[in-house]
Amino acid sequence: MRQTFKQGEGEQILQEAVRREVQQPALSDAAPAVSQERLRAMATELGISPAALEAVLRDREMQTRQEQERATLAELRREFITHRRAGFLPHLSAFVGVNTFFLISNMLTNALPQPAV
Repeated sequence: MRQTFKQGEGEQILQEAVRREVQQPALSDAAPAVSQERLRAMATELGISPAALEAVLRDREMQTRQEQERATLAELRREFITHRRAGFLPHLSAFVGVNTFFLISNMLTNALPQPAV
């Protein structure tokens, strides 16, 4: 027995099937790849215009590039912060050492009796 569906019902069924497929754990470690040609063929079968598919592909490519740029900038920022923090302790030890010397010399010079004039 063959059942027919309205356009909206068919789309909902396919969307639900795709959602369930994505939620299932993968049987293998590698995710199956879909070539652009196969993607275009599937879109044609589903009645999606080539222009709409191309627009989505361009948007995804741009989004991927932006995410890569953000990741690169975040990595550069982490490296910069690490570099700055690495230089902090040597400067802090020099600061503490010099100021300790000045404090001790100040205490020694003020502790000696001053000659009366």
